[in-house]
Amino acid sequence: MSATSDRSSVVTYLHSPQAIRERCQVLFNLALQDQLQHFHLDIAALPAVADYVLAVMAWQYPSGGYPGALALAAL
Repeated sequence: MSATSDRSSVVTYLHSPQAIRERCQVLFNLALQDQLQHFHLDIAALPAVADYVLAVMAWQYPSGGYPGALALAAL
């Protein structure tokens, strides 16, 4: 395998949902331990943040046609 195809495989993986979820989990765990240099996680504020995001989405997409609407409706 060439260096170019190795690089391409790595880039493809890094764009995959699995890789994104793994990296998000690492960052979330660091946030829970208050080990992020530029951010602080207030876990108690997450419900209010989720409500705010849903309100903005409802305002921006009143017909419900935003990306992921069907997946969100299934929750």
